Amino acid sequence: MKKLLLLLLALLQLTACKDFIFDNIYDDANVMKADITIGTPTDVTAYSATIPVEIKSTKSIVSKGITIAAEPHSTQFITVPWVSVENKFDVPLTGLYAGATYYVKGFYVTTDKETVLSVEKSFTTPSK
Repeated sequence: MKKLLLLLLALLQLTACKDFIFDNIYDDANVMKADITIGTPTDVTAYSATIPVEIKSTKSIVSKGITIAAEPHSTQFITVPWVSVENKFDVPLTGLYAGATYYVKGFYVTTDKETVLSVEKSFTTPSK
């Protein structure tokens, strides 16, 4: 019985650790909110693309743009801020590599310092 109890406690601890890691890496509470979306990338060439973003939030926004990474769900990404008074905008990307796959998310930050992310989408630039 004692071994069973210790095994159960170890399992609970591992489960709590997994949830902690997942929440900190992917920020699950703020991902997949419908008030920010990115459309299908347009004008994709070997070295550039345009990412359409739409924010439907009524909150006061202090920063917005996209993130771009070379791997899905990456914690290492480049933030591309965008200055616009409109909440529907296109972010042009240049300097991309031919034949590479990129992973993008839209984001915004509110005056309350809440960061909200869109669902991640991927696209691949054509080879030369």
